[in-house]
Amino acid sequence: MPNEPAAGVAANERERFRRQLSFLGSELQRRLLQYEREDAGAAAAAYEIGHTEDGLPTCTGIEPGTGRRRRIAGADPRRQAALWCDQLPLGGITSLFVYGCGFGYPLLEIARRKAPETIVLVFERDIRLFAAMLRHIDLEPLFRTGKFAFYVGRFEEFEAELQQTIGSETFFALTAPTLALSGETRCRKDEYMQLHRQLLERFALHVRNIGNDHADTLQGFRHTVRNAEHVLNNPGLASVKDRYAGTPAFIIAGGPSLDGNIRELKRAQGKALILSTDSAIIPLLHHGIVPDAICVLERTPGTYRWHFAGKAYPDSMVLIASTVADPRVYDAFAGKKLPVFRSSDTTGSFVNRMVGDGSSLFGGKSVAHFAFEAAAYMGADPIVLVGQDLAYGAGGLTHSKQSIYAAERLKPYVEDKIKSQSTRYVPSNAGGLIATNETWYAFKLLFEQMIAALSGRLVINATEGGAAIAGTAVARLSDVIDSCCVKSLPIRLHEHLQACMSAVDAAETGRKRQRLIAELKRYADIYRELRQTAQERMDACEAMVVALETCEAFDEALRGESGKLQRRNVAELLYTFLNARLQTVFFQQAVLAGFHRMNELGLGRSQQHAIRLFRLQFALFEQLAVVCDSLTCNYLAAARDCEAFAAADSAATGEG
Repeated sequence: MPNEPAAGVAANERERFRRQLSFLGSELQRRLLQYEREDAGAAAAAYEIGHTEDGLPTCTGIEPGTGRRRRIAGADPRRQAALWCDQLPLGGITSLFVYGCGFGYPLLEIARRKAPETIVLVFERDIRLFAAMLRHIDLEPLFRTGKFAFYVGRFEEFEAELQQTIGSETFFALTAPTLALSGETRCRKDEYMQLHRQLLERFALHVRNIGNDHADTLQGFRHTVRNAEHVLNNPGLASVKDRYAGTPAFIIAGGPSLDGNIRELKRAQGKALILSTDSAIIPLLHHGIVPDAICVLERTPGTYRWHFAGKAYPDSMVLIASTVADPRVYDAFAGKKLPVFRSSDTTGSFVNRMVGDGSSLFGGKSVAHFAFEAAAYMGADPIVLVGQDLAYGAGGLTHSKQSIYAAERLKPYVEDKIKSQSTRYVPSNAGGLIATNETWYAFKLLFEQMIAALSGRLVINATEGGAAIAGTAVARLSDVIDSCCVKSLPIRLHEHLQACMSAVDAAETGRKRQRLIAELKRYADIYRELRQTAQERMDACEAMVVALETCEAFDEALRGESGKLQRRNVAELLYTFLNARLQTVFFQQAVLAGFHRMNELGLGRSQQHAIRLFRLQFALFEQLAVVCDSLTCNYLAAARDCEAFAAADSAATGEG
C-alpha cells in the first residue's frame, strides 16, 4: 500500500523519540510528553524536515509571519558540524556550555572529539526543535557517554533541573567552562546571551552560599555550640510550625522607603505578626511600634554592638535568631528566645541532631530572607514585605534615616561595604529603572526563588519603592492593613513560647548536652584521622612529581600510574572530604577553589601537564590538612566549653 512506507517512517520516529526520551531527566521528559500531546503540530509549521542524498535528516526553520527560512542542518550537515567543531578547543577542556542543539549534528561531533572526562551542558530555547531532533536524529551514542546534560526552554522552565546540577558534585567540574554557540543561534544571540547571564548569576549565588572564609565558618560553628545552651533551655522551632496559619505577617526591613509608611504599621500591632530585621528595630521603636520579634541571622559582632549591647527591649518582643549569631546577642536579650538552626549549615545540622528538635530553616543570605522564611514556617498568609527596597533611595540613601546605618559613625562602613559596589539598574516597583548593587541584586534573586517555592500563598510587596521582586503583588501598605488586619492574633508570639516552656525538661537537657560533648570529641578524632589521609595524598602527589621530573620517558606505564593517582585523588576529594557524614562546609571552600585551578589548567596528556596538575593537588591537600588541624583543635575546645557549662549547671542545681 502507498501509505505503508510513510507509516513505517512515522513509527520509527515515534520509537526513536520514546527510546531517547528515557535518557533525559524526569522533568524534561514530562514537558516533552506534554508538548507531544498538546503542541506537536506546531513543529511542522516551524520546522521543515528533509533528507540529503545520503538519507541524513535536514532541518530548516520557518519564521512565523514572514515565512523567512533559516538553515539549521543543510545539505551536508556532518561536514557543517565538523567545520564548526574545528573552532573549539575540545581536547583540553573540562566543561563545555553549548547554546543551541543545532539539530544534533554538532553535539554528535562534540561527542566524537571531546575528551572522555569533559562534561557538556546543552541549552536549547525551542522545545519544538529539541523534540524534532529526538524524533529524527540518533543521539544514543551521545547519551550513553553520561557526560551530556540538556536544559530546554526558558530559564524559568529548567531552573529547578539546573539547580540540581549546581548542587551536585558535577558543579566542581563546571567552574571554568568553554562556551559555544551553534550556528543557528546567531539570529537569536541576544536571547542566548541573556540566558548565559542568568546562568552566571546562579553560579555566583551558589559560590556565595559555599562561602570563602574558613575562619568565618569556624566562628559560626563555635557560636552554634555556645548557643546550644539556649537551644536546650528554650522551645524549638517546631513549636511554632503553622501556629499562625492564615495570619498576615509583615516583614520589616530597614530600606529608605520605610520612612514613608512606617507609621501605618501601628495599626497592624496585635492583628498580624510583625517580624523586624535588626536594621529596622530602631525606626520601629522610635515610632512606638513594638514588633512581635526581632530577627538576627549573621554572626558579626556589629549586630551585638549596634542593637543589643546595653539595650532593653519590651517583654512582648521575641528574639528569633540563627544559632550562628553572636552568643552575646542571646545573653543580652531578656525576653523569650526562638533559636533557629540553618538547614544549609552542616555544622548546625550536626548540633541540631544532638540538642535540637530537628527543625530548621534555610535562612537565605539576608536577615529579611530569614524573617520571611520564619513567617512562612509559622503558616502566615499573606506575607507582606515592607522597607524591602533592595535599591538606593533618593540621594543614594541605603537605609532608613532612623536606622543605625544612618549614624555618622557608620558612614565608613556604608561607603566601604555598600556604596563601593558596582551599580546595576533593575525594574522598580514605581515603574522605570532603579539603581541597586550586586549584593542587593543577589538578595532580590534569592527572594524570587524563595517566593516561587512558596506555592499557594500570597506575598505582597508593600515597600512603596525600591526594586521589583518577581512573584509579589504590589500594594500600598495602608491598603494591605485595611484589608488584612481585621481581627486579633490568636495568641501573641511571646505568650505562645511561654506556654511551650513546660516542654523543656531539665533531665533531658543534661542528657542532650552529654551527647553533644561525646560527639564533639568523636569528630575531633575523625578530623585527626582525616588529616592523615590528607598527608598520605600529599606524599603520593610529591612522589609522583619526583617520578615525572626524573623519568627518562613519559611512557604508558607511568602515564597509567599518573591517571590512576589522579582519579584516586579526585575520589578522595569528592567522597571523603565532602562526605555527607562530615561537616563539609569546612572543606568545600578549599575543594571548590582547588577544582577551579585544575579546571583552568584543563585536561592534558603531556608530562609537564601532569607535573602541574599534581602540584596543584598537593597544594589542595596541604590546605585541607591545615583545615583538619584547625577542626581538631576547635572541636576539642568546644567540648571543653560544653563541659564547663555542664559543671556550672550541676553546681547551680546543687546549690538550689
